[in-house]
Amino acid sequence: MPEEQLHRVTNCLFRGVWVDALDPNDAPAIGAYLEHQRVDSASLIAGASTDAAKARVRENTDEALARGGFGVPTMIVGNEVFWGYDDLPYLEGLLAGRDPLAKADVATYENQWLEARAQGQHR
Repeated sequence: MPEEQLHRVTNCLFRGVWVDALDPNDAPAIGAYLEHQRVDSASLIAGASTDAAKARVRENTDEALARGGFGVPTMIVGNEVFWGYDDLPYLEGLLAGRDPLAKADVATYENQWLEARAQGQHR
């Protein structure tokens, strides 16, 4: 699949699942959604159903878990793990060369975390 088409399909599916509440396990709904977005779904769904595609998903999942990934969506860039929809702006910043922690005094924050004590009481 050409890279431009791959990006279009990926963006479409992310929007479908994360914005429009599309069930990623419902192949007919995925097909209808893709067709509505003017994406040929038949070949994509057929290709995703092959043993080779399923094996690749297993391999990718195993690799993601080994690198610290968990949950969906998880994106890993280098050694940085971005998890959850709310991490996407941080991922975009990193990819654009803007690291939000570059100016942070990480040692101070780490020390504050290590020194934090619970303040509540259990009755």
